[in-house]
Amino acid sequence: MNSSLFRLATVGVLGLLLAIAEPAAAGELDGASQEALDKTQGLLTNKAERDKAVRGDAKAEAADAKVQALPGSAQDKEAIYGISSEIFADLAKEANGDPVKMQEIMAKAQADPQGFYNSLSKKNQQSIEEAAKKMSPADGRAPSAQH
Repeated sequence: MNSSLFRLATVGVLGLLLAIAEPAAAGELDGASQEALDKTQGLLTNKAERDKAVRGDAKAEAADAKVQALPGSAQDKEAIYGISSEIFADLAKEANGDPVKMQEIMAKAQADPQGFYNSLSKKNQQSIEEAAKKMSPADGRAPSAQH
């Protein structure tokens, strides 16, 4: 697998999570926190709703721009949002819905993307690997080398 695409896919997931981690949930995953998590996951996986939410939010627009800059089809990019949704659920549960703890986890992840990747469930690791493979050019060159 092309390591630069793998890193891009991981960074794309990280960017999305950083953009949404702060407001999504507070406290333990009680009813309100679960509702906030469900809403956030819905925004990540529903393109029309996500596009509405992204407009006018500089942080969300920047995260979306990173995903849109990835090579691959629109379907591949939607897969990144789906993976982010799954990882976000795990993150919220790991932090017991505490937004401060979620931000701490994401700050560590941003400083060490490989460590973040290694901390993910095998299912989420496999999803990222599959997405990176789908986005990889057939000739194996890095996306910037195609021009």
